[in-house]
Amino acid sequence: MRFGLARLTVALLPLVGAPAAAQSAAPAAPVVLAQPVAAGAVISADDLRVWDTGDPPPMRGALAAANIVGRAAARRLAAGAVVREGDVRAPQVIQRGEPVTLVLRSGALTISTQGQALNAAGLGEPVRVICDSTKRTLSGRAEAPGRVVVAG
Repeated sequence: MRFGLARLTVALLPLVGAPAAAQSAAPAAPVVLAQPVAAGAVISADDLRVWDTGDPPPMRGALAAANIVGRAAARRLAAGAVVREGDVRAPQVIQRGEPVTLVLRSGALTISTQGQALNAAGLGEPVRVICDSTKRTLSGRAEAPGRVVVAG
């Protein structure tokens, strides 16, 4: 048997349906923290500055300013630090030990009761709660400040 090799030409084209801005956007300038940020503090644009040659080199996984502003520091962050995904999280809407309203929805039926959060959670994050009336531990998702939705 004989196998021949054919010549193959490949052309890279933009994704169909991708926004034009995403196709031609230049990479954002790397940013670092302008001042120290405490754990749990929400990061604002004033907390950031553009990377300078005196700063540590930007590392792989560094986030753009648009992905940092409005998120909370997962731990204390030093001034001049490059911010990566593990350094920030959603702001906490439920604190550990806080009284919360548990909500169970199933179709048109909605049941709510009171409980106490066993862990802190950001919007949409999992949270465990002790139900005050039954003393059972339930798992749900933080829907709003002081409000946990339990799967039904």
